[in-house]
Amino acid sequence: MVLLPLLVPLWRRRGARSSKLEAFADPPLLQRLLSGETQRPLRSLALLIAWTLAALAAAGPYWQPDAAAPGEQRGADIAVIVDISPSMAAADIGPTRLQRAKRELRDFTALLGNDRVALVAFSANAYSVLPLTADHDAFLRCVDLLDPGLTALPGSNLARALEVSDQLLSSSAKDSRAIVLLSDGEYHDPDTLAAARRLNADRIPLFAIGVGTDSGAPVPDSDGHFIQYQGRVVISHLDRIQLQTLAKAGQGAYFDLRDDDSE
Repeated sequence: MVLLPLLVPLWRRRGARSSKLEAFADPPLLQRLLSGETQRPLRSLALLIAWTLAALAAAGPYWQPDAAAPGEQRGADIAVIVDISPSMAAADIGPTRLQRAKRELRDFTALLGNDRVALVAFSANAYSVLPLTADHDAFLRCVDLLDPGLTALPGSNLARALEVSDQLLSSSAKDSRAIVLLSDGEYHDPDTLAAARRLNADRIPLFAIGVGTDSGAPVPDSDGHFIQYQGRVVISHLDRIQLQTLAKAGQGAYFDLRDDDSE
């Protein structure tokens, strides 16, 4: 298995296609990861993700909904949305907002019982990274690979992420499903609030965890400099009000990310 990363370039040159790999990853995201358009600093990361997905496919984790064994109590189905837009690389919460969100999800997963989780990532677009699964280790492996550099365009299409999550939970039992969002709240899509209201209509509560601080921090670019606008360094702030409004529309709740797991 450790030799797989060395075989990926050969596999790409020969134009091979793995049906299993495509089954477990969102096709647009997979195409981006394996595309020749990927920037040079991200190629090793793309190969690592391709190898990880291939290993998961070969291992055959619990991707499909499975009937509960006799006497076993099925838990909730939870779609987790992670913001991977450029502002999540800000370091007002160390080491970065995204890294802290990953730590939070590791603590969160440790509290799960028979619950199943799915993973959605969003920036300028939204991607179904992992369908519902009871394999929490597979979920955490995919979480660890999330990075703002995975998408070519900046942006924050949270409305689409909510729609994708709604679709992932469409076959789950009503009143036994939820969406957990980790974001700094910096989105500007007017359709986002309407998407949260549709979740409420589908009886899927939305719980939002704000990642960042009121004072904020500059946003690094892919070259290691800070993003500027009209000659000034852009400072990204936690937009708590937007996230609170979304959570209220989705009949859920809002929490600030904390060190003590109280959220």
